[in-house]
Amino acid sequence: MPRALAAGRWTFVRGDVTRRLDRLPPKIDYLFLDCAHSAEFARWYIDELFPRLAPGTPVSVHDIFHHAEPTERFGEARVLGDWLVERRVDYFTAAPAVARGAFDRLMAVRGELGIAEPIHRCQRNPMVFFRVP
Repeated sequence: MPRALAAGRWTFVRGDVTRRLDRLPPKIDYLFLDCAHSAEFARWYIDELFPRLAPGTPVSVHDIFHHAEPTERFGEARVLGDWLVERRVDYFTAAPAVARGAFDRLMAVRGELGIAEPIHRCQRNPMVFFRVP
């Protein structure tokens, strides 16, 4: 991200966030997680980060929906998936394993816009988007 574009818009904290909570901004308007995909870390951010967020704060977490069946998920995907279900949190994903229709519609729009060329080979798109309850 170019500094001029990022200035005043987002904060990146390098290092182990579990040891740097004091470096986080007091108000978080959007949280993007792409991190250690362990169950332990997922439990940590659910217990320590999510309570710092105002209700309704948008969150996205990468690498969650690789598998359609919840019983096939493990680590972070299992912990966060269970948390979403237990709290009945509405979410969006375009992961083809879970939402093939959304994935196909997204790919069609990319084609219409002339940006269908893949950036990388992975076509799983396992991101999940939701708002903190």
